[in-house]
Amino acid sequence: MLNATVTLIASDRLEQATSRWWQPIAEAWTMHGETPSVQALSMSEAVEQPGVVVGSSVLLVITGQSSTSDLAKLVDRLSARLLPLVILAPAHPRYEAFRDDGVIVETHDAHPEAIASMLYAGVARQPVIESIRNELRALRRAQAGLTDHIDRMHSELQLAAIIQQDFLPSSLPVVDGLDFSVLYRPCGYVSGDIYDVVRLDENRIGFFVADATGHGVPAALMTMVLSRALHTTDIDDQGRTRVVPPGEAIARLNGAIVRQAASTHRFATGMYGIIDRSTNVAKIAVAGHPPPLLVRADGTARTVDGGGPMLGVFPEAEYEEIEVELRDDEMLIVYSDGFETTFPDAGANQHERRLPTQRYIERFSSLGGRSMSIGIGQALDDLAVEIDTQSGSLHQLDDLTALVVGGRDYAGVRDALDLGAEPEPEFRSKAA
Repeated sequence: MLNATVTLIASDRLEQATSRWWQPIAEAWTMHGETPSVQALSMSEAVEQPGVVVGSSVLLVITGQSSTSDLAKLVDRLSARLLPLVILAPAHPRYEAFRDDGVIVETHDAHPEAIASMLYAGVARQPVIESIRNELRALRRAQAGLTDHIDRMHSELQLAAIIQQDFLPSSLPVVDGLDFSVLYRPCGYVSGDIYDVVRLDENRIGFFVADATGHGVPAALMTMVLSRALHTTDIDDQGRTRVVPPGEAIARLNGAIVRQAASTHRFATGMYGIIDRSTNVAKIAVAGHPPPLLVRADGTARTVDGGGPMLGVFPEAEYEEIEVELRDDEMLIVYSDGFETTFPDAGANQHERRLPTQRYIERFSSLGGRSMSIGIGQALDDLAVEIDTQSGSLHQLDDLTALVVGGRDYAGVRDALDLGAEPEPEFRSKAA
């Protein structure tokens, strides 16, 4: 059954509008069937109380002077309710403009049969309009539920990021003769990368970087397992503390990940090293991780090759220890593989941006010289700014971590800058 009700709205003299325009239209309606009932309202009533309009078609008759703002407000409200509207008005551009809003605009001399057909079309399509209204209400309810769900996810991810931060060092140790600094950039709320630097005894410092496969929450949860499962010291039968060598520590970490990943099939790469500050000799063990870089103040760089398979694959994997002497003007850079796609070629398209390049090695090599003047920490901050401001930085493809261990010269630069002094000339000259 059609809701055969037409609302007549008159800007002036409602009774006259009913007799002059609606009566001829109602008589012409018989060609479409039973004449509909009519609801008569003044313009002020329709504007002030738009909810009183109950018809399935609206005829607005404008005579004399009428407020353009009231008319625009009424048209907007009727359009929002999907009510078809026919306006009878004097010929004037300000009324013609409403055609752009889907309104039918005719002059006072329009034939009653034509107006009746227009209004009937609105009444006839009422079932379709009601169906659309119902679907819109359902969509709004679904959208509200989805918005609430997204807000909850947003809050949970923010909390996850805070929790993950608790697994990272709040600050790096300040060590005589060594300088530790880090660049850490998750590509989302949480990161699949993790790092740590910890004093093991009076002379030895352990440093660790790992990268769980994948992204997002699953990878972040894996980093917590990595953090908990890395054992850097033991207590022997006599209650003495024993420093666990890097090869053994990584092998034991691998065993823990194999057991953990048996049901989840998640893996990780990592590197753990111990450096003795009295000699600046480091022993490192690498598990499928990108080879660390040794960078000198003059910009020359070489990789530290060697290592074993990634964590979580082979239960009995063994990991060799690589010995590295860190010279006074050298820095050791341990980084995650996200840097391989961080600096794409100029003009690279969407696909090409995902392809690895060697440009990151150029950036790392430049750290050697820059750090002699401004310190490793500031040089890494500048690198972070470059990463954040380059084209496409809003869509960082992977988590980024770069842990830098600087030799004695870099520690000297740090100490000088901390005191507000300029680095010694011999330090700056090595970067020239």
